[in-house]
Amino acid sequence: MYPRYDPGTIVAESWLTIFRGAIFGIADTWYRFVVLNDPNFDFSIFNLSTIALADKLNPGGIATFDGDLSAFKERGGKFITYHGRADPVIASGISKRYYNMVSETMGIRNLDSFYRLFLAPGMSHCIGGPGAASFGQYGIGSNAVNATESNILLALVDWVEKGVAPDTIVGTGADGTQRSHCRFPQKSVWDGKKFSCQV
Repeated sequence: MYPRYDPGTIVAESWLTIFRGAIFGIADTWYRFVVLNDPNFDFSIFNLSTIALADKLNPGGIATFDGDLSAFKERGGKFITYHGRADPVIASGISKRYYNMVSETMGIRNLDSFYRLFLAPGMSHCIGGPGAASFGQYGIGSNAVNATESNILLALVDWVEKGVAPDTIVGTGADGTQRSHCRFPQKSVWDGKKFSCQV
């Protein structure tokens, strides 16, 4: 079952095509030309067995929903993901589900040394939205160039090169307001003056 969208998700007109009962363009092309090798496939017969076939074939080895990242971890890999809580395309529950799958597969204590997930309230699909949605992705951020606390890419570099794992990422909104985004499963809680990370 696909997770629900978070309360407050704003669906802009440009994203409404995914809610109109039609096959999303990327999926249409993927199934026709990659999975089924049939440019004339009739999507009126698309069903769960079509999805099961795609999972079984795994064309190009793209299946990424595997909770065992031990080989990546053993090579010293560091993994940071972020997801907008107001994402109208992919519900943020997908990222939480994956984090929990890795946690169940490898054990929660193993995650802290190589995997961090940051959920950004008010951020749309990868960027934008009414929240503090700019923190270095796409080169966007209002803080100093070398401010690892407000640039997710620099935070990853610091973690890889200096062993300094990020606990928060400071996002900046379009109006200049800032907010710390907590590493999951912590939540950002308002205390009347500021946001703080709590379990």
